[in-house]
Order: sequence, then structure tokens, then C-alpha cells
Amino acid sequence: MRNTNGSRMNQAATVHLTRKQAGYFGSLLLLGLLTCFLAPRVSVAQKASFGPGTAAPLSDALRARGIGTSEPSLISALANEDQWVRSLAALKLAEDHDYDAIPSIGAALKVESSPKARIAMSEALWGLHDPNGLPSLQAMCTDSTLSIYDRVYLVRHLNSDGASNGACAAPILRYLDSSRCSSDARKIALAAFPALYKWASAPQMAQIVSALQEMLADSDAFIRLQASHTLVQIGSRSSLPLVRDAASRETDPNVQSALKAEVRELEKNQ
Repeated sequence: MRNTNGSRMNQAATVHLTRKQAGYFGSLLLLGLLTCFLAPRVSVAQKASFGPGTAAPLSDALRARGIGTSEPSLISALANEDQWVRSLAALKLAEDHDYDAIPSIGAALKVESSPKARIAMSEALWGLHDPNGLPSLQAMCTDSTLSIYDRVYLVRHLNSDGASNGACAAPILRYLDSSRCSSDARKIALAAFPALYKWASAPQMAQIVSALQEMLADSDAFIRLQASHTLVQIGSRSSLPLVRDAASRETDPNVQSALKAEVRELEKNQ
């Protein structure tokens, strides 16, 4: 029986940016890039973002794809050829608290090949309090088929619900060291570092700080600003000397001004 009473899942830019603006635009960048993936679980009840330019309540997004929202329609849609439909259907069943759908979602997850749909189905199971949901999400951190964007989504999502994302640290750090890591991918990884740092092992924390130190010298001014802002967020003991040194070496006056503001904040928090 479907329970409808509520829901649990209710390059450099021209750098005239203050520290707060850098953080704000970094968040906008992340949100824009992640619209091709999955909306955070806390907003599933209101809207979902699947594919470029798509942001709508789950029911509307399904109807726009010709899928009804009755329980039989949603169960059938778990096997649809479109990965977004499969994802939306699973999340809609969870939004509706359709606990009877847990076996169907679990069965669909076992044969699902799309990383994005697997994330959605695991998220749906978690939202329905199924014990397999969270372990499935955490196990995906080490899945070699996941893109950097999917991994970052997992890190931030798991952290927002107080669940460990430590298994995601090693793959993300390896990716940053690889030749495949583009400027956009570095920006995305930066967005995950505060959440990742919380659950990382001591050696991984040191790797994160080292990666941020390298980014402070990046050719992309936006990345330099975001690396500094991230060091402030994680608050490691080496954050202050690293940002102070970067500010002294910075040649762009606008970036330097933002870095000096970060230094002052770090000094205030000492």
C-alpha cells in the first residue's frame, strides 16, 4: 500500500571576486554541472534534475517522458530503456513511501548498469529505510565505472546525511593525479573536499591538503580562489601558512585581495 502522507526525502573568470563571491559562484558551478545527474535527496520531494535543462517535480518529469505515476506504471518504468526514467521512477516510489516497491527496486538495482540509475535506486532504497540502500551507495565509491561527477555527488550526499564517504577519497585523489583530470573536473573535486576531509584517513587528509596547495598555484584563477576557500573550510593546521604564502605570491590584484581576506579569517580562527 502506498503511503502518501509526506516524504522522508522531503577559467579563469574575470576575478573581481570577494572570498564570499568565490564560494557562492563555486556552489553555482557545482549545481550547474550536477544537473546532468541527481538532485540531492533532501529536495527529491520537490524537484529532480535529470539531463540538461530539466528541473521539475518528479511527477512532472515523469509525465513529460510519457510515464504515469501510478504504482504499476512506476514499477514498470524501473525497466524502461531510458536511464533517467528508471531513476525518476525509483525516486518517485520512495517519495510516495511505497514500501511494497522495495523488492522491485532492489531487483532492478541488481541488474542496473547505469551508474546514475544505480545511485538513484540505492538512494530510493535508503529513503525507504531498506538496509541495503546505504551500503550500496557507499560501495559505489570504489566503482571504477563512476565519473568524477558521480563520485562527488556521492561524497556530498553521504556527508549531508552523516554517513561515511571515506571510501570515495582514494579514487578521487587518484583521479586528480591522472592526466584525465581537466580544469572543470578539478573544480568539481574541490567542491567535495570539505565533505571528504571529514571522513578521510590521516594520510588522505595530508593528500587533500597537498592537492589544495598545488591548486593554489593553478593557472586558473577560479581554482586558486576555490582552493584557498576550501583550505579555510577544512581548517587544517597548515591552512594559514599555505594561504598566506599564496597571497604573497599572487600576481592578480583581485585574487590577491581575496586571498588576503582568507588569511584574515584564518588568523581570526587561530
